[in-house]
Amino acid sequence: MKKLVAILFFSLTSLVVYSQVTKTYFSDSTAIKNIIKEKNLSLENTPTYTMPKFDLDKLMEEDKRLDSYDVPYRFGKAFDVSYSLEDGVWQDCEDGRIWSISFSSRKAQSLNFVLNDFFIPNGAKLFITNKSQNVLYGPVCNKNIGKNGFFLTDIIPGDEAMFFLYEPKSEKGKSNLTIKRIVHGYRFFSDSEYLGNDGASAPCNINVACRPSFEKESHAIGLVLLSSGYELCSGSLLMTTDMSFKPYFLTAFHCIDIDNDFELSNAEISAAENWMFMFNYKKKECDGNILANSFTYNSANFKSAWYCTDFALMEIADSLQNNLELSWLGWDRTGNVPTSG
Repeated sequence: MKKLVAILFFSLTSLVVYSQVTKTYFSDSTAIKNIIKEKNLSLENTPTYTMPKFDLDKLMEEDKRLDSYDVPYRFGKAFDVSYSLEDGVWQDCEDGRIWSISFSSRKAQSLNFVLNDFFIPNGAKLFITNKSQNVLYGPVCNKNIGKNGFFLTDIIPGDEAMFFLYEPKSEKGKSNLTIKRIVHGYRFFSDSEYLGNDGASAPCNINVACRPSFEKESHAIGLVLLSSGYELCSGSLLMTTDMSFKPYFLTAFHCIDIDNDFELSNAEISAAENWMFMFNYKKKECDGNILANSFTYNSANFKSAWYCTDFALMEIADSLQNNLELSWLGWDRTGNVPTSG
């Protein structure tokens, strides 16, 4: 576990250009192991909370029926919980203190978390890493959190995840969070689903890592984690006619229409405005199974939707214009039908 601390404090010194939150994959973290000695840290007292067993076969049978309908893709089993800063441990370091807590759910492909009453002051940073010590999510900073304190973390591979919250001395005692839901991912994060297979859903499906000519377009595509924390949709950034680079995100009506009654209630719209948007979720190379580093934004504003064409338009609640890692897709309404796509 010492490698985890090394990665953590290496990232504490890095700068975040945008208010996105990055998920980084590591192959070797030994190059920064000396930071452990510098901070004189130990993780021996970090508590680990284990989720209960559940009937996976029953969920999979339900998924077989659901997958034939236009409904969001369910990938996980949600456990409603209530863990706060009082349930972890604090450890002093030279320039502040660090809180840590760990969660485990046996045989999970992934874990992700729904936070509530979430606030951290300027200078504080939250990280999550996995048991294999090869993924680091964060830093989550003050500017990444919406006004209502609701926050969805990214999906962390593996069946164990550990939180680290760094709080500088000048801001001691100002942080707050409640982990209200833990999601045990039982599908999607396996190679055959998350990494994708050519033709998995239709013959036209391609692995974009093998098609350099589509690289620019792929930077507009986003994965959507719904506010439930255990359902997924997708969509794309869409350009306006005046080239404004507003972060309009085109997705499907059925992603918002939770009760599938063909109408949107205020509660459904409010839930959609708490979505998380992930970009760059793809393979790093054509012939490998290593994932590229991805990044996320939380929260959006509802703009428009219509059941008949199954469309919904959201506006991500952040400025994405200066992020050179993103693209916006074009469109036209001339009525000329493309011959390929």
